[in-house]
Amino acid sequence: PQSSAAGKRASNPMKVQLSWSDGKANQSLTAVYNPASYRIYDAGMLAGSHAREQNLSSGKHHLEFTLFFDAAGYDQPGDLTKDTGKVAELIKPLDGGKKKPGRILPEAKLDFGAAKPLKGLSTSKAKSAGKWYLVKLVEHYDKFGEAGEPLRANLDLTFVEA
Repeated sequence: PQSSAAGKRASNPMKVQLSWSDGKANQSLTAVYNPASYRIYDAGMLAGSHAREQNLSSGKHHLEFTLFFDAAGYDQPGDLTKDTGKVAELIKPLDGGKKKPGRILPEAKLDFGAAKPLKGLSTSKAKSAGKWYLVKLVEHYDKFGEAGEPLRANLDLTFVEA
């Protein structure tokens, strides 16, 4: 009998991947656990807003999701702070250099695997299409080991289309 693809689960489902450059080297992070959900919305900004300098104005899509980190997914309990710290680097402005003078946020590329929630969202035909800026980060740590190291973390992330 023929088997249907419907109802089958992938034996190794792809995890959400973030990739970016910190100005010195390419960085990446593959989530230990995929987000339970994500939200895509549009929002405007007030004229004269500081973020406007980097073209984070109205007409850009926003993407929100939460990444969950648990020490059970790591070899060493304190290892999850290495990954949460990597994500936190995305909110720190970089020196834009000669091409983009001033301070700019790193451009991140997001890959949700087969789900492809971002496919066709880009409002831009520019080279930056498909890239996102992390504009809001909220870190929650809610379980700790005997030495005080975090064992669980949730990162609430809000990205704006580049």
